[in-house]
Amino acid sequence: MRAPLGVVAFTARVLWTILGALVIGAAVFAVIFPARAYMAKKDEVEQTRIELASVNSRIAELESEISDFGNRTAVARIARERFGLVSEGEQLYRLSARPEEAARFPEMWPWPGMERLVRGS
Repeated sequence: MRAPLGVVAFTARVLWTILGALVIGAAVFAVIFPARAYMAKKDEVEQTRIELASVNSRIAELESEISDFGNRTAVARIARERFGLVSEGEQLYRLSARPEEAARFPEMWPWPGMERLVRGS
């Protein structure tokens, strides 16, 4: 027994519609996911470029500092700043901003305002 012609045509139309929807869905799926990965990589590349610019800037600073090592006064300045070097006859004074390293005041200190100023309490 054969199905009526109208039912066959309707079934064929439904099947072609489903097949078309599946093809369109597969095409959308094939485009969206690679595009998302592309955008993520694009952001990663931009972040890497920013990091590279920062590293290149630091390299330029260090190369400038290296060129200073040929100059005796620059070497002395760097030694003073970083390592606390003092020349003969000089005295080094270190000031601390941390309250636990502040000077201890005697019990009978006559100026309490000075103690608060130095210790910050």
